[in-house]
Amino acid sequence: MNILLKWKDEYSVNIPNIDLQHKNFFNILNRLYTAILDANTKSVVEIIIEEMFFRIPF
Repeated sequence: MNILLKWKDEYSVNIPNIDLQHKNFFNILNRLYTAILDANTKSVVEIIIEEMFFRIPF
């Protein structure tokens, strides 16, 4: 996987559940970045975007 964003401890808000959500968001964005760089099909990119909206509470 290509890394666009790397989690750093300085990003922590010291609330474990929120930090975990943020780490998951970084992971999803890195997967999306990799899918785009690898020229994956539109459906692969759409699946990752859908996951982002369903797993990350906004």
